[in-house]
Amino acid sequence: MSQVVVLPGGFHSRIDSNSRQAMDQTIILFSNTSWYLYNFRSALAQSLREAGYRVVMVAPRDQYTERLEQAGFEFIQVDMRRSSLNPLRELLLLRRIRKLLLREKPDIIVNFTIKCVVYGTFAGATVPGTGRVNAIAGLGSVFSGHNWQFRLLRLLLNNLLRLALKGTANYTIVQNPDDQRYLIDNQLVKPDQIHLIRGSGVDPEKFAPSGQCTVPVNTRPRVVFASRLLRPKGLFDFIGCAQRLNDRFEFVIAGEPDPGNPESISDLELQHLVEQKVISHLGQVDEMAIMLRQSHLVVLPSRYGEGVPRILIEAAACGLPLVAYDTPGCREIVQDGINGVLVKPADHQGLDQAILDILEDQPTYARMAQASRKLFLAEYTQQRVVEDTLKVVRRAASSALSDHHADTESPFQ
Repeated sequence: MSQVVVLPGGFHSRIDSNSRQAMDQTIILFSNTSWYLYNFRSALAQSLREAGYRVVMVAPRDQYTERLEQAGFEFIQVDMRRSSLNPLRELLLLRRIRKLLLREKPDIIVNFTIKCVVYGTFAGATVPGTGRVNAIAGLGSVFSGHNWQFRLLRLLLNNLLRLALKGTANYTIVQNPDDQRYLIDNQLVKPDQIHLIRGSGVDPEKFAPSGQCTVPVNTRPRVVFASRLLRPKGLFDFIGCAQRLNDRFEFVIAGEPDPGNPESISDLELQHLVEQKVISHLGQVDEMAIMLRQSHLVVLPSRYGEGVPRILIEAAACGLPLVAYDTPGCREIVQDGINGVLVKPADHQGLDQAILDILEDQPTYARMAQASRKLFLAEYTQQRVVEDTLKVVRRAASSALSDHHADTESPFQ
C-alpha cells in the first residue's frame, strides 16, 4: 500500500511503508567538504528527502555550501582541517561533533571519507538510537602509500577503524572489492556489516554520449585528465604523455590544486606546467558532461587509493574509452580490452601505447566507446547506487531502533 504525499520543498513522491516510517526521522550527511556533498551526494540527499527524512548536511563551509542551502537542505558548519594531526585540536573537534549530534538527535548519521567515518562513528555511538553508515569512497593515500609516515598512519588508522566500525547498528559501504577484502581480512569490519556499492552514482540522462563513436580526422583528438591535482592521481604521468604525444593529440587537464591535501601540487607548480604549453588547463569544470562530450579519451594513471573514480564513471556514461593504471577502483570500471586499457603502474611506455592503440584505430575506438556506455548502464547509474544506499540506511535505522529498545527495556538500565 502506498500514497502520494507532498514533501518539504514542494516535492511529490509515492511513499511506501518504509518511507512513512522515515517521515519523522533525521539523517545527517557528514563530510570533510561541502564540495563533496554537493558534487557526489546531492542525488542521495534529494532521494532521502523525498522519502520523508529530515536531511541535515554537516561539513566545513566552502564555495559549495551556498548551493546546498539553495537546494533547500539544512546545513550545519563544522570547522575541521583534513590534514591536521594535532591531538588537542582533534579531541576538541570530536567533542564538537558529539555535542552537535546530542543536540540534533539524528536517527542516522552517514559519514563520508575516512576522518569523518572515525569521528562521526565514535560520536554517534554515544547518542542512543543513532545508526551509523560509513561510506568509504576509497582508502586514500594513507593506505596506498609506502613511506614510513604512511605506514605509521596506517597502523594508527587500522586500530581506530577497528574500534569505530564495530557495533550492531554500524554498517560500512565500500566501492570496490579490494577495499572490501582489506577491511575484512584485517578484521576491521564483520563480513555481514559491509556492503559493496560501486561508485556514488551518475545521472545517465545528464551524462550521455554525443552520438558519435568516432575519432576526428581533421583535428587533434582531445585526451582528458580530470581530478584534484594530486601527485598520486597520476598528474605527472599524464604530463609525460602530453610531452611525448602532444604533436598527435590535445591534452587537457580539468581540476585545481587541493590546498587541504599534503599531496597536492601548488599553484606555482601548476603555473609552471601550463607555461610548458604541452597541456591546456581548464580549471574547475562545473559542467563536466559538456566537457566530456567534447572529448575523446579519458586517462587516469592513478596510484591513489580510489573507490571507483567518479571521472571514469562519468566518462563511461558519455561513451568514452578509458585508460587507467591497473589499481583498485580503476580496474572496476576499466575492463581491459573491452572498454579501455589497464596499464601496469609506472609503465609510461605502456600508457603512451594504450592511448595510441585506441585513438589511432577507429573500429577499436567505436567498440570500446559502446562498451563503456553499456557497462555504465549495467552497474553505475545514479538510481541503482541511491536505491542500494537507501537499503543500507534503513537496515542501520532498524538495528539502531532495536538496540535502543533493548537498552531501555533492560532491567539493568
